[in-house]
Amino acid sequence: MRRLLLILLAAGCADFRDPGDLKYAQVLAVRLTPAQLRAGQRARLEVLATDNAGMPFEANPKEVAFAPDHTGKPLPLPPEANAFIEREGEMWYVRAPDEAQLDVIAAALGLMPGAALRVPLRLTVAVDAVDKRADKVVTVLRSPDVQPAGNPTIKEITLDGEPVDKQAQVTVGEHRLAVTADEASGTSPYAWYTGLGELKHYRMTGATLTIKEPATGVILIVVRNDRGGVGWRWFQAEAR
Repeated sequence: MRRLLLILLAAGCADFRDPGDLKYAQVLAVRLTPAQLRAGQRARLEVLATDNAGMPFEANPKEVAFAPDHTGKPLPLPPEANAFIEREGEMWYVRAPDEAQLDVIAAALGLMPGAALRVPLRLTVAVDAVDKRADKVVTVLRSPDVQPAGNPTIKEITLDGEPVDKQAQVTVGEHRLAVTADEASGTSPYAWYTGLGELKHYRMTGATLTIKEPATGVILIVVRNDRGGVGWRWFQAEAR
């Protein structure tokens, strides 16, 4: 029994990944532009992912569909929602129905008058020939008193106090990362990622990066706001 427990613990440790690790294929974020919609508006869907080498790229979804509810059952959406998802070539969009159709959809979902409509989507993204799945909630505002939120804009990333654009050279050792962003609305959770070393405080505006050996890799930041907005930016770094 003890031997089995040790084997299971070893397997668990081998499968554990640091949340800030970029060195495997994954979907990091889904962005809707604009971040929130009103009746009749359309927004584009974009995906941020990384391949098995830890290189980030922006992708179009392979497939987009309505996600099930929290019990795994399909949402009780009426026919008025059928035109919600649109595709043009390789790009995917969501289009908010007109106000009369929104009222029908809201009634089917049991929403109060003027309450925002939140529709969960499920996206399939091809990453290194493997399909990855990601969910995104689309918010359609129905009250004229609520202003739509935008996507955060990342204004500047600094490395040891110096602004960085697309490339940087660093030494092996400890380094300070910081970001300045226009969060567009409310408070934003931050998420740093890298394939270059180890991160501490990776959920804050300022993070610490420790590089233990010469390497090249990417340093990336994702900024979200509390109304569904998302922004991202990265740069390539070489440690000597």
